Amino acid sequence: MIEIGTEPRAGTLEWLDNERNRVSWTELRTSFHLLYRHTATDSLSDSLIFHVYAARESTRRASRIRISVDIQIKNPPDPDVQVILFPESVSILNSGSTPLLADMLMTRHKTVPPQSIVYSTQQRGANGVTIRRGDDEIDQFSQQEVNDGKISIWHTANRHQPTATWHDVIVLDIEGHTRSLIVDIRPLDLMLKNHSTIWYPQGKTYVVLNSEHLGAFSMGNRSSLKYKITSGPENGTFYWVAGEKEAKEFSQKDIDDGRVLYAQLNMHSYQDKFDFVVENDSRDVLRNSSELKVRALVTVQPVIVEADTATPLTTSQINASTLLNASPRFFLTSPLKYGRLTFDPNTNYSTYYFTYTDIQKGIVYYKAFSTDEEVHEIVQLEVRADNVQPARFTMPITILRADMESYDLTPSGDSNGTPFSNGGSGLPKFSILGENSLPVVILGAIVAATMFVLICRRCGDGKKKNKSRTPISTKLDTPTRLPPSPSESIDHEKPPDLLGTTVFASVRQAEDRMTMKSFNKPPKPESASSRKPPNPRRQNVSSLDYAGISSDTPPPMRLFEQVAQTQPTNHYWV
Repeated sequence: MIEIGTEPRAGTLEWLDNERNRVSWTELRTSFHLLYRHTATDSLSDSLIFHVYAARESTRRASRIRISVDIQIKNPPDPDVQVILFPESVSILNSGSTPLLADMLMTRHKTVPPQSIVYSTQQRGANGVTIRRGDDEIDQFSQQEVNDGKISIWHTANRHQPTATWHDVIVLDIEGHTRSLIVDIRPLDLMLKNHSTIWYPQGKTYVVLNSEHLGAFSMGNRSSLKYKITSGPENGTFYWVAGEKEAKEFSQKDIDDGRVLYAQLNMHSYQDKFDFVVENDSRDVLRNSSELKVRALVTVQPVIVEADTATPLTTSQINASTLLNASPRFFLTSPLKYGRLTFDPNTNYSTYYFTYTDIQKGIVYYKAFSTDEEVHEIVQLEVRADNVQPARFTMPITILRADMESYDLTPSGDSNGTPFSNGGSGLPKFSILGENSLPVVILGAIVAATMFVLICRRCGDGKKKNKSRTPISTKLDTPTRLPPSPSESIDHEKPPDLLGTTVFASVRQAEDRMTMKSFNKPPKPESASSRKPPNPRRQNVSSLDYAGISSDTPPPMRLFEQVAQTQPTNHYWV
């Protein structure tokens, strides 16, 4: 709460509402409650102190905050300007008007004519009070216009204001002189209780007025509430229901009884407007205007779409089945901000006209643009059909942020290595999959299946080759032993040879490169000179294993000659 702590010395503080001595901070911000009037002639400065405190702590003076406000007083720049008449306050009816005349407001100058003496609005009213020239709100006017009766004060009630405020202030500058005009707003016995836009359905050419369209309230008789059309509608006329005569003046009772109607004459229009005044027997006057609009015979449902995607408009979202036999067609009447209407979502083409047949076929799309947050679009459409007047309606569209991650393309010269982000609005964005991702998915699946089959076949061929191939290193590392058995030959898948199928009764490790003796011939005596020293490197290698491998291999010998030279005392045929 705010209240006055110390009064000013060179002037006075006035509450607009004499019953109050404090005001809340919200009220002080939204309306005028205090007025300072300078009274001293010798002082050029002044000050006052306010106390600010919480409403629940009004009795605790220790918790109050002292705020000092300095006031500077300026001398008028032109002393020849004399404000002869200026009202302390002006009374005006709620939602009414009152003229500013020369007997209320008068300023003179010795050499300047009245048309050059200008009043300027320094601060407008906060509770609906305005200054007008005719029907136009103005900020400047001259003394000559005041003398001619062209200036008036209007009040417009604020429907959204929770409580009625019966005071307002307008601050005027008169050639360097500052004056505050207090406006007292008087409650009216006459007021518009019901006032709304007059709607009638598409295909109907008239509407009968009722109290829901125009409803005035007064303490007197409802027959004494008179409506007068000051500016008639352009595309139609008001008629009496009985007599078919034009109605320019009628009462509230006539409206209550349904005796007045509006008939549309221009069938190419979708709306109309008229101005009127309401007057009671106390001469209280209200001025207002009203609109007449055609309601489209189209049922609309909200559309929800993700960013960077396109959705077809269906008959559940725009249903014009009532006009199906009249060839309904639609026109876009306002620019779109977050998307476009198109027949092909894969192109940048936009359409501004489509038919209801296109909606039934599902070929009209709304393509949403890219957005980082949820936005709302209002699409304004006009529907036209055969033998009926046009009508306009709106279709709300909600654009959701895309679930699929999108990335910003960063310049190649960026060496910071920062990951791609969605914050940059100036860089183009791309998505992993486009809109028509089904062909891409099918092609990828075919390629993956083909590669899988090729890899499996390659692995199978490799196993077969490895199974039929014996590494050379295995042969070289084989320990000294007699020729392999038949079973081992079969395991290695080698063609059988004579030695491989021979079974020896006893095995002895013979000296390397020992001369083999035949069973059929007696052994020849060997001399010491002809005997060769054994090779220590090849002691553990059989004759079959080293044949033809190393450089110290003995000259080739026929197989049966090798067998014939075997020692008879150690080897036996089986």
